[in-house]
Amino acid sequence: MYRALALFSLVLTTLACADDSTENQGASGSGGDVGAGAAGGLGGSGGSLLGCDACDDLCLVDGCDEPSFRCEVGMSLCDGLPSGPICGCNGETLEAEYGSCEFGQSETPFADAALCQTGTFLCGPSECVRNAEVCIVIDGGAAGEPTYECRTLNEVKGSCSTIPSCECIGITDLCNIGDCDCTADADHQETISIPAAP
Repeated sequence: MYRALALFSLVLTTLACADDSTENQGASGSGGDVGAGAAGGLGGSGGSLLGCDACDDLCLVDGCDEPSFRCEVGMSLCDGLPSGPICGCNGETLEAEYGSCEFGQSETPFADAALCQTGTFLCGPSECVRNAEVCIVIDGGAAGEPTYECRTLNEVKGSCSTIPSCECIGITDLCNIGDCDCTADADHQETISIPAAP
């Protein structure tokens, strides 16, 4: 009789273990589904990390709502010709000598410069567009008053990528007469002063 009880107990234990194993397999399978879902999520809205994984050097994340990814070779040290400020997705300008590189190091998305190119600043009697134009002041010399004009980034580009800054504006290209001076106001809007012709 004891043998029969022991055998019955062994059968019950084996069945219980089989049930636990089935439950664990179910939980494991469920966990696998969740993991697959998370991976799918990374490929979608959280795609910045996956997109940048393809880059061996620096990854530029261009755009805020639907970013695209650009690998830049040889920029990871943020040196060489300065690229100037860049526009953040919050509409604020990151004032930096190497703005795109600094954003790239942290894989932070940046916006089209137009988002930051709002409002105006005074340039003599004129008004220039903030973060899009610079104020050019040409000294009239002893004979006359200075003249003022607004010039776009394309006209004074130098090495600036999207937003002008004294660090990257091509001042030497503008100043074939004497020495020019580039200054920025408290809002980081640039004025270039060009001396009068001799």
